Amino acid sequence: MPENLQTIGYNAFSRTALEQIVIPESVTEISYSAFESCENLQSVIFKNTNSEFMEDSREWYPYEPENNPTFNKCYNLTTFYAPINSQAQLYATNNAKNFVPVAKVEVNGQSVKTDVPPVILNDRVLIPARAIFEALGAQIGWDDTTRTVTAETNGKSVLMQIDNPQINVNGATKTLDVSSQLLMKRTLVPARAASESFGARVEWDETRQTVVISY
Repeated sequence: MPENLQTIGYNAFSRTALEQIVIPESVTEISYSAFESCENLQSVIFKNTNSEFMEDSREWYPYEPENNPTFNKCYNLTTFYAPINSQAQLYATNNAKNFVPVAKVEVNGQSVKTDVPPVILNDRVLIPARAIFEALGAQIGWDDTTRTVTAETNGKSVLMQIDNPQINVNGATKTLDVSSQLLMKRTLVPARAASESFGARVEWDETRQTVVISY
């Protein structure tokens, strides 16, 4: 979806075969039945706390048909990725859905754009591998057989493998307290470990829920 999109209208994606949808930061309203009967939909990813969707049914009598909730009859929808204190978090909690908080990341004062947002798992931030390594000026590679990300720059090589807590930096191995993971159909790596491997400084801004990286 375009990043300047503000509203997703009535019935916009109903009965489609979507499995995952990313709601851009610019979206402030998702209308009735927008994703109704998307039976393959498994996860919804919100980038903005201010994105709102319809949770109840209303009837615009006598001319309009019943307006169903945004995610009505999405029987396989299990997970919401969204900012803390968002409507999506409350909805997930109230409807026994999985909730995964998302964060933001800045490198040298500039917001890093990602197709899916960084997430917070066990008090650690994981960020899409390509986004963070390219922001640090590294070239990135992927080995599909071993599910390993490789990032290289200035004579330094970093290897991180999915579901493996070890990171390899120029041949030296270190064990982390969180593994790289495959989430939202993307490879996410620990933000601090990935950044510090290239000599960057990493801080956490609790108020803005943002990883601040400088190098």
